Amino acid sequence: MAQGKNMASLTDLQTDWQNTLKTLSDERAQLQQQRAPLFEQVTKFHAEKPPGLWGKLRHAFQRVTKIFMLNRKIGKLDDQIGDRSEGILRKAHDVYAQVGETALSTMTNGDSFRKNYTTLGDSLKDVADTGTAVKKAISQAKSASTMELIDTFSDNKLISVLSWWETSDASSGIKDAKQSLDRLQKKLEEAPQISADLGDFNFSNNLGLVLDMVGGIGGTFANMSNMMDLNRAADKLKDVQVTLGKIDGELRKSREHILGLAISVGRKFDPAIDQLATDLAAHLAPDTAEGMQRKAPQFKL
Repeated sequence: MAQGKNMASLTDLQTDWQNTLKTLSDERAQLQQQRAPLFEQVTKFHAEKPPGLWGKLRHAFQRVTKIFMLNRKIGKLDDQIGDRSEGILRKAHDVYAQVGETALSTMTNGDSFRKNYTTLGDSLKDVADTGTAVKKAISQAKSASTMELIDTFSDNKLISVLSWWETSDASSGIKDAKQSLDRLQKKLEEAPQISADLGDFNFSNNLGLVLDMVGGIGGTFANMSNMMDLNRAADKLKDVQVTLGKIDGELRKSREHILGLAISVGRKFDPAIDQLATDLAAHLAPDTAEGMQRKAPQFKL
């Protein structure tokens, strides 16, 4: 591994990670301290058993006034605490990706890994572009459906023209989405296949699964050109959206496998990578953290 510039960047990354982790952790701890006495008050209130009718009425009044407000404060604090926790997780994954890409770029005999990683990244962008087209088509189909419903109960000529215009836009949007799906399928079919067996590291060929899922989309809009049922069109587009989400997840999972492997190799040769991997492990999803511990093929850095 080239130690100069790369070592400096890893050191900066380590410092940035530690500073961000400390800031978000301290903020979360302060919020939790604010929450604790409020939660204690609410817990104590619900444990009370007021005697007599007037005691129960007073207790009920406090529940819809004082306790209601306390629960609102607790809810806001929970949201803020959750934001800090999510911030730590996002930062950990961002640093994980940067460490993995650094290790990957310096891996000797790692050309196949780098090629696969690039291919998966390109495919993720293609999926995102297709998702944008599908999302737009859903919006257009919903809008056209609403306008068509209004036109059904109206004698206004302008409404009829607007309805026709909206339906025309929706039809174009669906055609654009279908063309985008066709392009995505073609690109994935032409993309280099990911090796299913790299030394001691074995993972499923997720790109093959992607091709299967995209292939299943092919006939989704075969009979939608007449736009007679806009709600049905929107529903089919939503199904496609779900499938694209699954494809996106499979592609990201494969990229994460490669990064985890690169880190598991890199930490054997570079103390800076090892230190970052150790620091990150407690703040990553279990599967991701485990990936940095994989038994790796005999590559060198």
